[in-house]
Amino acid sequence: MFKAIRLIMQEMDKVNMHYNVEDMEDVNILSAGYGIENGPTITIKVFSQDDDNDVAVRVYGILHNVAEERIPKIMKVINQCNQKFRYFKFVMNDDNDVSVEYDFPVEASDYTLGQEVVEILMRMMHVLDECYPVLMRAIWS
Repeated sequence: MFKAIRLIMQEMDKVNMHYNVEDMEDVNILSAGYGIENGPTITIKVFSQDDDNDVAVRVYGILHNVAEERIPKIMKVINQCNQKFRYFKFVMNDDNDVSVEYDFPVEASDYTLGQEVVEILMRMMHVLDECYPVLMRAIWS
């Protein structure tokens, strides 16, 4: 298991956050479930591919297969969320699924990485609670 995932697990254990880890040869994935306020339960994934503390956080498929006629409205909301929460990146892929991304600086400190990731996970939960209803209004209006 890569060092970053071990450091993150230690910090999550301290604050009683639940998680699962997939330990594959070329990547470790730590997953934590979260129920968006007035929304679905999603999985926040933390990826590490080496021992250099290179960490990426992803939430895939907040929205799935957005209808073509709704894309302009959704893109407007995505841009608003990206402007308001500048460190998180809301994106729409080629399948019209909306996801959220956060990348940590390469070679983050062993002393702070676990705390930083836990803080970002908590902030991401608040951001999702705020942006999800706006995305849904754009879908249904």
